Amino acid sequence: MQTYERRSIQKWLDAGQRTCPKTQQPLGHLSLAPNYALKNLIMQWCDKNKVEIHSGDPPPEPPEDPKVVIPTLVKDLSSPNLDVQRKAVKKIRTLSKENPENRLLVTDNAGIPALIGLLPYPDKKMQENTVTSLLNLSIDEANKLLIARGGAIPLIIDVLRNGSVEGQENSAAALFSLSMVDENKVAIGTLGGIPPLVDLLQNGTVRGKKDASTAIFNLMLNNGNKLRAIEAGILPTLLKLLDDKKAAMVDEALSIFLLLASNPTCRGEVGTEHFAGRGGPGRGDGMEAAAGDPTRGGEMEAAAGCVGGGGGRLCWARGDKMGRLAPVERAAAGAGREAAAGAGRDGGGRRRSGWRQPTPIGRRRQENFFFLFFVLSDEC
Repeated sequence: MQTYERRSIQKWLDAGQRTCPKTQQPLGHLSLAPNYALKNLIMQWCDKNKVEIHSGDPPPEPPEDPKVVIPTLVKDLSSPNLDVQRKAVKKIRTLSKENPENRLLVTDNAGIPALIGLLPYPDKKMQENTVTSLLNLSIDEANKLLIARGGAIPLIIDVLRNGSVEGQENSAAALFSLSMVDENKVAIGTLGGIPPLVDLLQNGTVRGKKDASTAIFNLMLNNGNKLRAIEAGILPTLLKLLDDKKAAMVDEALSIFLLLASNPTCRGEVGTEHFAGRGGPGRGDGMEAAAGDPTRGGEMEAAAGCVGGGGGRLCWARGDKMGRLAPVERAAAGAGREAAAGAGRDGGGRRRSGWRQPTPIGRRRQENFFFLFFVLSDEC
């Protein structure tokens, strides 16, 4: 008689097989008979040879049913026991990330107001898990207004100011998600969300800077928020970001600059002498550095041709306008150097000549500079 491991036989039967795996003959019954003789032989051999017999792995626990688990977790958010609350919000953070059905279950069981109620807790880890849960829930369009109208925005802003590093990053991401709704753009601006976002853009981790930049970009689609951003010091922050090689966020900074440039106050600020020279003499700070290191490619002739052709020869402005727009002009020329051809070296170290098409990123950056220059030159 052939003997098989019990686990293998059970797996064979669970797959719907009703034949012998060796002979392919139909099985007379599905009852499993333990082979005690073989088991005893194995135990005797192990005992004789001092081999320890390990018990088999415990059977895996059946997967939890979210329809049962999530209502219980939402109730636990209001538990008087802090540890129960911590475990519940951590689990909700995980479940709300996994799929839309889980997010709907959290919402339908009044999970949003329960989570908002945890945001003021001084426990930073709980704040982090709570704000991340709300971020996950805000993926669903209908929840964006529910979260905002439930009073979450000022509490999320407070986590953005005072929370853990990850809590601040995820708070910025949550504000970005909520700001997809125009009503929420206004609320975030009026409730003081822009200054801490600008601070995160300047002082945060690389991830924090990116989260802040996406939120700020969305908020700048509201005209009132542009003035708030300028008052919060976003212009010098953007200049520093243009020169931050570690963050590599030139395109994000330029995109925000372009939105701000539609505001007369911003255009006037960019044109002032103190702003144009913020980087300090002899430094590569600001817009002129944003186009990239000139040694990475491009000749002055290529840059001049690029600027002259793409920007309507804006670089040859005269008088006071020329002085005020010098940083932007040099940035446009730098964009031409980065996007243009005849610059680098071939495999043998020889200089190449001729013109090649700009890369898509270089072309987009070039266009951003030209458009920004055009807007600013029109104002000046």
